[in-house]
Amino acid sequence: MAGRDLKEGQKGALYVGFFKILGALFLVFPGIIAFNMFGDSIEPADNAYPMLVTAVLPEWAFGIFAAVIFGAILSSFVGALNATQRCLH
Repeated sequence: MAGRDLKEGQKGALYVGFFKILGALFLVFPGIIAFNMFGDSIEPADNAYPMLVTAVLPEWAFGIFAAVIFGAILSSFVGALNATQRCLH
């Protein structure tokens, strides 16, 4: 919407589409890596990511990783609350 002309706007749409695809890959790759590392021994399938983190990270980094995950969850929650607040005003 802020492109100087049509060509610039089209380039921006292509860049955003490319980055959108990369975001989906970040969600898929950990599952593929966990399946290649552990095979069918992952029961239930929801344990794939925790098993991968436990296998890959050193033990001293678990707390740092937990803080990062908690911060990401909190950031998403605060963003949703902020969006809700703007709708109510």
